[in-house]
Amino acid sequence: MEFNKEEEYKLSLLRSMPKQKLGPVKQKEILHQLRLASRENTRILDYSGLFKKLAIAIAMCFIVFIPVLLFMSQNPTKPTHTTKPLQTEQWKVSPTFDLLDRDGSLVYKNRVRGIKGKIGFLDTEFIAKDPRAGSKMFWYVWGDYDKLANKTLKATAIHEGTGEKFVVNETELQGPIYGADASTLTSFKPFPKKGLWKMNISIDGKPYGSIVVNVKAPYIATKNAEFYLTEDDVKVGLNSDVILEVKGERKESKIIVKAALITDESHILSFPYYQDASFYNVTGNTITHFTGDLIFDTPGKWKITVLGESTVVNVKK
Repeated sequence: MEFNKEEEYKLSLLRSMPKQKLGPVKQKEILHQLRLASRENTRILDYSGLFKKLAIAIAMCFIVFIPVLLFMSQNPTKPTHTTKPLQTEQWKVSPTFDLLDRDGSLVYKNRVRGIKGKIGFLDTEFIAKDPRAGSKMFWYVWGDYDKLANKTLKATAIHEGTGEKFVVNETELQGPIYGADASTLTSFKPFPKKGLWKMNISIDGKPYGSIVVNVKAPYIATKNAEFYLTEDDVKVGLNSDVILEVKGERKESKIIVKAALITDESHILSFPYYQDASFYNVTGNTITHFTGDLIFDTPGKWKITVLGESTVVNVKK
């Protein structure tokens, strides 16, 4: 049997060992085992080579992608959606000013709110969710008459805290009045919540100015009755001659309004309200007005009950 040099060398080593001499069959068996061992070593070497190749590939990936990642970090892509920007400016309620006639005489003293010499409206108290507050509004505009007359005025209101937006008014400007170059009589949609609202105004599709207004909390109300008093204005000892509006035509000449302190149910106040008249409101429904006091002696939360219906109000000092 012929052996290669490596096998001959291994046999010579075996022959030199002080062991009992092996026969050819035994020698073949040992050589077979040595060959198997050699193959295992080769596999181990092959695995180590594979690991080396894998390490090189990983290194190449780092070389290729690290510059890409650095570029992306320095040049971030813009998000596909828009988010609400953080409020950085402090909104302030726009001031009021006098409305003068063309001869300089005073028409309204400090009654127009807006931008003096440019645009404003006859001021009113805005109450959230109340359609009556803006049911009759006058716009006054100063500028080039030819660029104002018969043009569309659009006012879009934005809430300071939430960013909620809606079109509060859209109308057509008419001719001059008093000292203004254009004007119009219109109505505003109710503001849906309390807080500061900025009205961005455009005329003929072009920005014309912004007016910030404060909207008070809704009137204190039950399902069928409503006080002409907002929770913003409820304070200890200050609420006299408050109008109470009740739905429908009421026959009672007097009703009793009760108020109970939430933290002490035994602390109860009673207020008599006397009927004034029944008439139709702006929506065409019949209502009845009563007048009385709503004077609280302690700050805190109170439960107010009118004609069997209740609501809770927070009374301030």
